[in-house]
Amino acid sequence: LNNNKISVLNNSTNKYNFHYCSYFHTPISRKKKTGISDNIIKTFNFNEKANEMLITIRKAILPVIELNKYKLSSNENGEVIVDIDKNKFYRFSICYKTETIRMVSPISGPKEYEYDIEQELWLNTIDRHDMRGIIVRDFLRHSSGLVNF
Repeated sequence: LNNNKISVLNNSTNKYNFHYCSYFHTPISRKKKTGISDNIIKTFNFNEKANEMLITIRKAILPVIELNKYKLSSNENGEVIVDIDKNKFYRFSICYKTETIRMVSPISGPKEYEYDIEQELWLNTIDRHDMRGIIVRDFLRHSSGLVNF
């Protein structure tokens, strides 16, 4: 067990050879104490914050999309999808079950981000890096222009 991550092992062939170990994020409480005072509780609305972040991402990557002639789209689930070429794409989606934003990148692969109430940032559930920095870094590797957060 790693903090609030639950490890699940699946053994599909034999008792000595585990094929994979997947981690499921346990959602944090929507109410978290800030440490300022026991009487003050800082809260947030996950749906509102997650949708705001997807809008922010869309606006920030738009100049790069236009400059590089990438295709920007959304689907019926509200995901933001950027097609770089035939086999490369970015996908940003909201996972309501785990209260995270999921990002799939052709550079860094799949990642999950949770909202940190005190820092007011979306941080990676594993390494605690800010999502905006990873998006900028990944787009810089193959694009002209700069993501504008």
